[in-house]
Amino acid sequence: RSFDEEYVNIFADEFLGHWLWVKKDRASWEQQGGCSHQHQRGEMQGMFLGEDNEIYQRWDGWDFGSPTRVDIPVEVTEGAMSLLRIALGKWFDSYEALRAELGFDLKTKLLSLQPSSELPTGMDTKKSPVTAPNFSRFKREGNWWTEVSERLSVVCSAVPGRPLISFCEGNSETFSEQDESELSGVFVKAVGQHSTRHFVVPDPSKYDRETYDRMLQEQLAGLTFWAGSVPNGSILQLACVNVPQEALPAVLRGLAALGVPSLSAEGLERARALAAVGAMQGQWSCHASSNIAAASMAAPQTQL
Repeated sequence: RSFDEEYVNIFADEFLGHWLWVKKDRASWEQQGGCSHQHQRGEMQGMFLGEDNEIYQRWDGWDFGSPTRVDIPVEVTEGAMSLLRIALGKWFDSYEALRAELGFDLKTKLLSLQPSSELPTGMDTKKSPVTAPNFSRFKREGNWWTEVSERLSVVCSAVPGRPLISFCEGNSETFSEQDESELSGVFVKAVGQHSTRHFVVPDPSKYDRETYDRMLQEQLAGLTFWAGSVPNGSILQLACVNVPQEALPAVLRGLAALGVPSLSAEGLERARALAAVGAMQGQWSCHASSNIAAASMAAPQTQL
């Protein structure tokens, strides 16, 4: 239980409100629409993070008039964190009680289970990577090759002023982001009824080195934590857009836990848009570009 507090902080970082209201994180405010009062979230119109790292609001969003400081009582922020500690503590206590009652380590047991009953007896699933089945079928129509099977696709753009991210599963677009002119970060999603995770990568030009390193490590810790929770055999969609060049190697190292391939030094220099689709610790389809990237793979029938 020596890591309880660290887990609480990582868990809290999964919520945007923690970054905006508790940490007052400038990068998060900028990601949500900048530190001006023109905020992209309707319920926060007129609010902005001042140079003194305090939150202000201009009523009705007008440019004129003196902004009003938004005071968030420390009892509220500390109370929210205390409630989170209590809730997670109860969960930890219940887990330990269950483990004691069962007489074995539940986590180790679950990880040792075979992901598929169809695997041959005796196969070591921890050493044999799971790959996405290839159901791809093509046919020739004149000078065109047309594909009959459904696909899992990722398209992303780092074109200045026109960033774009689109995740598709067959004929359904499950995630899209294109309304923000400064869209950036790491976007990753497990195929199926799962939400897309967004990890903001700070811009080193906007912070001093100490602040930048701290912010980057916090984001990488969140990414690593999430990657460690992805079940073996999951099919994943990934997009990286406008990630700062010096941070990209560390980001790819964090994604290696998912099986995402590394990129050469030459590729790192040019990559502004990265798209990838693949199986957890299995086969991946990847594309890196200076402007627009696209990747796809045939979808296992059970995924659609």
